[in-house]
Amino acid sequence: VRPDGVVHLAAILSGQCEVDPALAFSINVAGTFNVLESARRVGVSKVVVTSSAAVLEATFPTPPLDEAAPLAPLGVYGMTKTIGEEWCKFYHRRFGIDARVARPGAVVGPGRVATGAASSWTTALIEQPLLGRPYVCPVAEDDSSTLVYHTDLVDGLFRLYRAESVPSRVYNLGACSASAGELARLVRERVPGASIEFRPDPIAGYVVGLWRYVVQDNRRAMHDFGYQPRFTSAAALVDACAAEIAELAIR
Repeated sequence: VRPDGVVHLAAILSGQCEVDPALAFSINVAGTFNVLESARRVGVSKVVVTSSAAVLEATFPTPPLDEAAPLAPLGVYGMTKTIGEEWCKFYHRRFGIDARVARPGAVVGPGRVATGAASSWTTALIEQPLLGRPYVCPVAEDDSSTLVYHTDLVDGLFRLYRAESVPSRVYNLGACSASAGELARLVRERVPGASIEFRPDPIAGYVVGLWRYVVQDNRRAMHDFGYQPRFTSAAALVDACAAEIAELAIR
């Protein structure tokens, strides 16, 4: 197999990373290195790698953060993604590989509930009540996260990969930000009486607490390869998720 390019999505997610940093390093850091080095050895010229908005941690109010914002992750997941970004930049600088990094927000979409991500509540808080199930949210009501709907992320990755050339190595692929309380309010507008309880978990609360004030500035991706998310508010994400869940139920 001699592909023209590789899209590398594999990773240990945030909650799992805090429990097992060694596994996180093996998959997220060494795994990304292995992809880049294999590409160099067999002559693959383009590699797209997913990082994460978790590298952009802000514990106090701040303007939207662009790709030039300083990185100082406190969580294991954000640390592994920061190192992965640096390996991509190095392989571009040293070996000329067209390594392109995408930084998604927390991904919202049906079926993401059973994952090891500390941010999986962003989907579960929407999906579980819509399916008529009670939900215990592992973060506080005022904890928040940058968000992106899964179809918008796929479109952004597709555009990033297919662009003939890009002037930057790293691109934010977010859409909006919302607190857990705001998402719960929007869900209750659709499901009056929805059983949603907030019971912060130490790991999820710690990781997500570092993202509380993060808002991604996506203008670079919009300018360089036409990234334009369709769902750019918490209400739009909840509506999209509800519509997709209903469609899946019919099938």
